[in-house]
Amino acid sequence: MPSFTLGTEAGDHLIVEINGRPDERDDWVSAKISVHTGAFSASIVATLVTCDFPRFRRQLESLYKTLSGSANFDTIEGQLQIACIGNGRGGIAINGTAQDRVVDGNELRFQFDIDQTYLPGLIAELKDIESDFPNKIHPTFPQ
Repeated sequence: MPSFTLGTEAGDHLIVEINGRPDERDDWVSAKISVHTGAFSASIVATLVTCDFPRFRRQLESLYKTLSGSANFDTIEGQLQIACIGNGRGGIAINGTAQDRVVDGNELRFQFDIDQTYLPGLIAELKDIESDFPNKIHPTFPQ
């Protein structure tokens, strides 16, 4: 199944693995989200909507071109939020939260750094997700 990774599996990272659509007629996908940063790690299951992936990819493409600004992945139900913030010199700060239940779940806040060399692979992974799980119903929101 397709996935996207921020960071490296050997170090601090966030991995989102798409496991399929609960309903083939809709835009929701089930996902396993794994976070490892510092001494903490978490693994949760969440339902994400397909329109979030192209928006995040477009913002990452812009971040890669300019090395400044931000790219944000915010889920409708709030279980995963990611902010990738460029420093203008190639460094990218990753800040986020993962919540184990919708609305009232336990929350893991995380932060780590990557550099711009990770972005092309991440962008390609997001394109694969978009190809495998195209948006069917929900409007594609602008950046």
